[in-house]
Amino acid sequence: MASTDARPIPIKNTALRITFPIYDADGDLVTGAAGLDSEVSKDGGTFTDCTNEATEIATASGMYYLDITSTEMNADTVAIIVKTSTSGAKTTVIVLYPQESGDVKVDVETIKTQSVTCSEGVTVYAHVGTSAASTAQTGDSYAIVNSGTYGNSALKTLIDTVDDFVDTEVAAIKAKTDNLPATPASAADCITAAGVRTAVGLATANLDTQLSAIAGYIDTEVSAIKSKTDNLPSDPADASDIATAFGTVNSTLATIAAYVDTEVAAIKAKTDNLPANPAASGDIPSATTIASQVRTELATELARIDVATSTRLASSSYVAPLDAAGVRSAVGLASANLDTQLADLPTNSELSTALAGADDATLAAIAALSIPTTTQIADAVLSRSVSNVEGSAAEHTLCTVVLAMLESSVSGTAWTIKRTDGSTTHATKTVTTDATAHPITGVS
Repeated sequence: MASTDARPIPIKNTALRITFPIYDADGDLVTGAAGLDSEVSKDGGTFTDCTNEATEIATASGMYYLDITSTEMNADTVAIIVKTSTSGAKTTVIVLYPQESGDVKVDVETIKTQSVTCSEGVTVYAHVGTSAASTAQTGDSYAIVNSGTYGNSALKTLIDTVDDFVDTEVAAIKAKTDNLPATPASAADCITAAGVRTAVGLATANLDTQLSAIAGYIDTEVSAIKSKTDNLPSDPADASDIATAFGTVNSTLATIAAYVDTEVAAIKAKTDNLPANPAASGDIPSATTIASQVRTELATELARIDVATSTRLASSSYVAPLDAAGVRSAVGLASANLDTQLADLPTNSELSTALAGADDATLAAIAALSIPTTTQIADAVLSRSVSNVEGSAAEHTLCTVVLAMLESSVSGTAWTIKRTDGSTTHATKTVTTDATAHPITGVS
């Protein structure tokens, strides 16, 4: 792979060299990008490492190139990312759409400026339209003869336009070749076979093989076009073509017309009941008529309410309004005389007297209490045995500290703390020993 693999249009299954910059977050070129990692994805597949790695163009340019192998180019979509470990540098993204047979564009601008000198007697054939007939042209006279049958006027116009364009271009080429000598003046004026191949960009010496391949491609494309144009009507189209084209449309229009007729008939059935516009005075009811109608409606509604009320009163689930006894029961009164109930409640004066007596009794009870002094409390705490609490005391309590001083032993790095019975383990700790210190081996 080399710089000669670079080309403006990527080709499928053909090695390619691409050149690109690497930018930082500010849009500046990154020189000496470190830890370069180039990966490729074909047709949306998982990214994998490229065969080659990106290389910076000397010196400290910030521009890099990457050689992609023909295998990596064997896809319709080739996505490439180039990552770097340089701080602040951004990942470079490149997407390629390699062309293949059927995709390759024709460079008309280059072709029309090329001239080919053929040896005397070489014949060039041109095929136009749907006919296999051809016209042989020799020398400096060029013309394309329509030997086919046109099946569409638009296609004929298009071919005529192409024909005119070719005539113009050929005339321009002829204007240049008219200055050439009729026959080579010397051997130096002759273009060799290799020279011809170089001028037209052919890689092999067999021009007939190249032209045959081109003719085969053109025949294939013309056949594809013919398969489409065979379905077009003749020019001009006859009545049967029009009937065929619009048969479905006519059927659809008839269906729509029938639907509209049905809908219009339904609308008319409604509008026939509407008064004329403007409405006649006879269509507006009088005040007497309106009042009579209102009275009739009210009478009907009152009758309905009477029936509903009678039905509800006769229902077994009907609950009559509460009488006096029901109200007293609902609020929790024992007798019918509410004043009597209220009179039994204590007055503010009575409440004050009762509360004052309660305060005196409470203070007397407090005074009768025997509260130990702080010294008595301290003496009781110090004289209390840890055996009273060791069964429920947690490890991090004062009980453990006392037991550690009185009921413990050290073996190696294990410090075992026993309860007051001398056998039940209360807690264990890990200690660090030092041979130069004075180890405590036991407390009893």
